[in-house]
Amino acid sequence: MSSIRSAGLALITTVAAAMSATAAEAASPERITFASSGTTIVGYHWSPENTTTRAPVVVMAHGLGGLQTSRLQPFAERFAAAGYHAITFDYRNWGQSDGTPRNLLDADRQQNDYRAAATAAAKLPGVDPARVVLWGTSLSGGHVLALGAKMPELAGVIAQAPHVNGLATVSALPVGSLPRLTALGIEDAARAAVKQSPKYVPLSSEPGGPGALSQPGAAAGYAFVQPSSPAPGNVMTARFVLQLPFYNPDATAAKSTVPTFIGVGEQDNVTPPAPAIKLAERMGATLARYPGGHFDVYPGASSYETNVSQQLAFLAAKVPLSR
Repeated sequence: MSSIRSAGLALITTVAAAMSATAAEAASPERITFASSGTTIVGYHWSPENTTTRAPVVVMAHGLGGLQTSRLQPFAERFAAAGYHAITFDYRNWGQSDGTPRNLLDADRQQNDYRAAATAAAKLPGVDPARVVLWGTSLSGGHVLALGAKMPELAGVIAQAPHVNGLATVSALPVGSLPRLTALGIEDAARAAVKQSPKYVPLSSEPGGPGALSQPGAAAGYAFVQPSSPAPGNVMTARFVLQLPFYNPDATAAKSTVPTFIGVGEQDNVTPPAPAIKLAERMGATLARYPGGHFDVYPGASSYETNVSQQLAFLAAKVPLSR
C-alpha cells in the first residue's frame, strides 16, 4: 500500500513539475529584433495567455540611461497578465541593441526608435495593429508624450514621472553642477565633431559629484533601479546635457488628442511634478499622483503597486481588450 502511495506521490510531483515548467515557459518573453534607421534593436515580447482575438500592445523603453532589464519586466508582466501584449526594448547604442558609440543619448534618435518599435510591435502575432500604446518613464515619458501628438494613430500614451520641460528639469539640478556639466558637454560635442571617442559622464552621483543627476537620492535611486550595465557602464555621452535644457515635450504634447495617462510623484526632485500636472490639465489627460519621489514608481518601491494599478485602470477604460 505504501508503495502505491509513494508511486502516486511521485506521479503527482512529476506532473506538477511539468505543469510548472510549462507555465514558466509560457510566461517567458520572446526575444525580438527590428531595425531603426538601419541599426538592429533588441526587444522582448510578453504575450497574454488565453486570447482568442487580437489584443492591444504596450511598447515600453526606459528613461535616462536605463535599460529594459532594469525593472521594466514586472510592468510588462502585469500588462500581459491583464490581457495586453507588451514590448520592451533598448535604444540604439544601449544595452543589447547595436550601434556605436555606446551609450549615445539623443532625444530625437530615441523617439525614432519608439516609432520603429511601434511599427514592429503592430506586426507581431496576436497584436491588434490599430491599438498600440506607448509607455515611458522619466526622460522617455517625455518621448512618448511628444509622440502622442506626432502619432495620432496611437491608441494611448502612458507616462510616469515624465520629463516634460527642459528648464524645469535643469532647475532641479544642484546649481554648482551646471558649469562642470556644461563644460563636459561642450568637450564631448567637440570630440564628436572630429569623430573622436566620446566624453562620458556618470548617470548619477551624490550631491557635489560628477553625475548628470546629482540631486539628493539620485545615486541611491539609480543603484536601486540599475545597479550596473554593460560597458562602458552607467554613463552617457556628455553632449546630451547641452540638449536637455531645450528638450520641451510639453510644447508638442499639448496638441495631442490621444488618450493619455500622466503619473507624478509628489516629492519628485528629478522631474518636478508641477509642469507635468499643468500639462495634464491642458491636455485633459488622466492625472495620477502618488506619494514619494522619482524612483518610487518602480517595482520594489513604495508607490509601484499604486502606480501600476492606476495604469491598468487607465488601459481598461481607454484601451479595453474588447472594442
